[in-house]
Amino acid sequence: MRYGSKRMAKLTKKAQRFCYEYLIDFDPQKAAERARYAPGDAARGNAHRLLKDRRVIKEISRIKQDLLPDMSRTWLLAELHEIITDRKTAPQVKTNAIEKAAKIQHMYEKGEVVPGEVHVHLNTHIPLESNDGIAVESPSE
Repeated sequence: MRYGSKRMAKLTKKAQRFCYEYLIDFDPQKAAERARYAPGDAARGNAHRLLKDRRVIKEISRIKQDLLPDMSRTWLLAELHEIITDRKTAPQVKTNAIEKAAKIQHMYEKGEVVPGEVHVHLNTHIPLESNDGIAVESPSE
């Protein structure tokens, strides 16, 4: 090794697994628990520490680069559906999964998206029904 160059030590197997687990639902505490770190507050602390580690961030980026070409839209939507419908999933994680699914389905309007608001496009060739059962024209863009 040259003088002045820093060589990064390898990640532990547990930290490596955390990287993969984190990419499942982007929930740091759950990822730490699934990677077999201590549960509860200890997992939250470990996750916080791991996400500050440059090696972990670099490994998460590397894994994403390797996986993205192989991920299909259908698979990703199925994974998001699992997160959304799981009763144990935290409300904020569900909200994030719903927003990601909406983006994948191109349901957000073009332009700026205001946090906390969901804007959807209405498909203009599908008739809408009014309360009295009469078909109504959908608004044009």
